[in-house]
Amino acid sequence: MPHASFDRRYIWAACIMGLGAGFAIAGHLSFILGLGFRPGPGFISFVQTHGHVQLVGWAGLLIMGISMHVMPRMAGVPLAYPQWRSWILWLVTWGLGLRIVGHSLVAYLPGSPWLEVVLGAVVLSGLLELLGIGLYIELMRRTIGGAPGEALRPALQSILPYMRSMMLGWLLYAGLNVALLAAMAWQRQVVLTTLWNDIAVHCFVGLVLLPVAFAFSVRFLPLYLHLTAPTWPVHRVAYVYLLGWCLEVAALLAPVQALMQAGRIVKGVGILWFVWRLGVLTRGDLGWLGPASSRRPRASRQASAPDHGFGAFEGLIVSAYLWLAVAAGGELMSGVMWWTGSGVGISHDAIRHLYLMGFVTLLMLGVGVRMLPGLMHARGVANPGLVSVALWLGNASVVGRVVLIGLPGPIWQKVPLWAVQGARVAFAWSGMLGLAAVFCTTLNWWRTAKMASHEAASAPASAPE
Repeated sequence: MPHASFDRRYIWAACIMGLGAGFAIAGHLSFILGLGFRPGPGFISFVQTHGHVQLVGWAGLLIMGISMHVMPRMAGVPLAYPQWRSWILWLVTWGLGLRIVGHSLVAYLPGSPWLEVVLGAVVLSGLLELLGIGLYIELMRRTIGGAPGEALRPALQSILPYMRSMMLGWLLYAGLNVALLAAMAWQRQVVLTTLWNDIAVHCFVGLVLLPVAFAFSVRFLPLYLHLTAPTWPVHRVAYVYLLGWCLEVAALLAPVQALMQAGRIVKGVGILWFVWRLGVLTRGDLGWLGPASSRRPRASRQASAPDHGFGAFEGLIVSAYLWLAVAAGGELMSGVMWWTGSGVGISHDAIRHLYLMGFVTLLMLGVGVRMLPGLMHARGVANPGLVSVALWLGNASVVGRVVLIGLPGPIWQKVPLWAVQGARVAFAWSGMLGLAAVFCTTLNWWRTAKMASHEAASAPASAPE
């Protein structure tokens, strides 16, 4: 049975969700906070909606679309039920649409007879997403389960802990999301319970986004960046990382600061170990800031895998791993500083955005620029220059987002007032810069798809008789 073709609809749905809601709301929120405007009654609702759309709509849909194409090929079996992809996509996107509209309105409807209707629609959004996510997990389980355990290919065997973590994380997040929305509607509230919403976000970031990014990095970055193929125990790094994550979540359920800081230390060590062994930052060639023609060639660079048609995609990937190292180092440093009583570490909010915008989003942009043209049957991206624009916009967004909230308060008390004001302005513009970076990449992907379609349509006419 042949493999199913790549389903581009997931990519466009993810971009629409990210540009139309996730990053757009982020731009609105960062302006309000950075420029000192007074938040309106729906501010917290917007914050929670923004977070949910970024997780499930932007990153989640991209993960679904690419994993349903890549994982069967890693396992050496076709996708079990390709027709399920349409149901999954429509269930999740309709659920996200109801969530965006409904949760954005509830704060403005207290005492209105429409409140119950809107709250009901919000609960329905969670149920639709749960059905779509459940169908996706079952599809992946049946596909991978189609190959006997002893016959699994090495490409899949080494990353199975990350994939199992992903499936568990999807189900935990979707289940908690429905429960929280139902509780909000029952209590006629306008926001989700903060503690349990934080736990749900921890589940998605810690069990889905980071493990999937690690798994895809192990499988694809050695090819894309011409790294040494991993011969080290990839699965053991997953266990160290997951141990730290479990300690962190346990500390949220039973607030024990020592447990939280121990988890941050273990998780930080696991991530830094992964970064070091993968070799993205230690490969001895950081010429990605210059044009392809000026790069110093490496002995390991393969002539069979030219990268000149993809722009500065390496810059996006290396930048992502730099931010990942900063985030993991920040977690490790914060934990050590707490245990030694030597000061205050980096804020949780800054570290979360280092993971999400700095690592996950920049990595998706970089890998997407390198991977998606091939899946669309194109030889490269339509506009390599836009990749460089996205590189600088994306990194500027990360810097603006984390500097103001990441550095401890005592440091800001010692810097000039103009520096504080500059950091506030950078924070205010960080959301729009991130939106612009994703827009440039989306435009590039769209033009690449059009270019591939045009080439495919003109190929028969140009073929010799």
